[in-house]
Amino acid sequence: MKYKESLTFKRAGEILIKIIWLEKRLIDAFLLKENPNLKDDFSNSVVSEKHGELKSFWYKKSFTEIAKKFLDVFPEIKSTDPNHEENLYGLGKIRDIISHGHISYYRDTIFFVPESEKRLLALDTAIK
Repeated sequence: MKYKESLTFKRAGEILIKIIWLEKRLIDAFLLKENPNLKDDFSNSVVSEKHGELKSFWYKKSFTEIAKKFLDVFPEIKSTDPNHEENLYGLGKIRDIISHGHISYYRDTIFFVPESEKRLLALDTAIK
């Protein structure tokens, strides 16, 4: 039996990579805003020890924590686009579904079941 390749699999991977890329840019934005002395690190290929420590700290955090920090550092975003906060947390929910779901090369569906009621509640309230 020959299986057709799943377009869902390919698109889920592309979406996940783009969300991870965005997550790292959110970190860059608030680190630069809070640490303007690190601006040269952003234009050089060498990252200072302090910058590396800050990035390492935030790279261990969840998307939701990073989005919250970003919105705290840039509160004006909430007033310029009323949907921005909801959309940002929605991306975190999509990231969780893709990264924790069961995806197959040969199936067009993604199976996702939160491992606990607490996690399901966290996903449901993340965008509220």
